[in-house]
Formats: sequence, structure tokens, C-alpha cells
Amino acid sequence: MDNKTKRNKFVLFVQTLLGAVLAIKGFDGFVNFLPQADQTTIGMNFISAMKETGYLFFLLKGTEILCGSLLIMNIFVPLTLVVLAPVIMNIFLFEVFLNFSFASLLLPLVVSACEIYLFWHYRNLFTWLLKYQIHTDLNSYESPEIIILSEVREKNPEAYNKITSIDGIKQIITH
Repeated sequence: MDNKTKRNKFVLFVQTLLGAVLAIKGFDGFVNFLPQADQTTIGMNFISAMKETGYLFFLLKGTEILCGSLLIMNIFVPLTLVVLAPVIMNIFLFEVFLNFSFASLLLPLVVSACEIYLFWHYRNLFTWLLKYQIHTDLNSYESPEIIILSEVREKNPEAYNKITSIDGIKQIITH
């Protein structure tokens, strides 16, 4: 078995592990079939407040079930990772600040590590999110033409110099 095949199997394992943990914990939020861990008073108050809103706790658990299922089925993985990033960050921060104990921190650390590893593995699919973009026509109802300056600089330095010499563009780029 070559190195690439091993890496792809490991990625699939991490993805399935993350999906299974999220789906199981999400279902547990609705059905309560897992033994409940001890929680601090502040942690219990926070979860009670989320339940009392009537929607927030169930939205969170539903998101965990949906995203966990998508990861297990290997569907829309990059989008699922983006949606899960704030959810997993809040799970981790909840355990650190509101319900701290070393034992309760184990699962959030594993889930966070899986998320970070998968983000790293799929990093090439996220690069367009982090590129500086200029929308050329802000008043149009059509899809905007997007200029990615790093690509223009590489492909057409003359056009890049024209764009960057426009009043206001240089201020936007440097800030």
C-alpha cells in the first residue's frame, strides 16, 4: 500500500470518527441515551438557557446530526467543515470555561483535532476564501466580476499596475 492510499484511508477514518461523534452526541441531545457526565452549575445553567429558548439547543443538536451524517456519507465535506467550525469551537470553549475538568476535555480535544486535521487536508479547497477580492460593479444585480489580485499580478503585471494605481484601491489593499 503506497503512502497516498494510507493517507486517504486515514483522512476517511478521521472524517468518519468526527461524523460519528457528532451524530451520536446530536442524537443524544434529543433522546438522552448516553450516561450524562457531571456538569458544573454554570454549565448546567448554560445548557438550560439554550433549551429554554425553544430553538437554540435543538438547532445546535440538529446541526450536529446533519453535519455528522454528511461527514460519514462523505458528502459536501468542505462545506460541512466550515459549518462545523463555530460549533466545535463552542463545544471546546464550553468545556474549558463553563464545565472544566480534564476528563470532560478529552472528547472536545479529539473533535477539535479532527476538525483541524480535516481543514488542513482540504486546505486547497479553502484558499479562494482567503484571497483578496475586488468586486468591480457593486450596483449590479448580476453575479459580480471578481478580480483576484494575486492571480492578476502573476498573469498580467501591466493590468495589475493599472488596477493598483486607481484612487482608493491602494488604500484598500494596504489596510
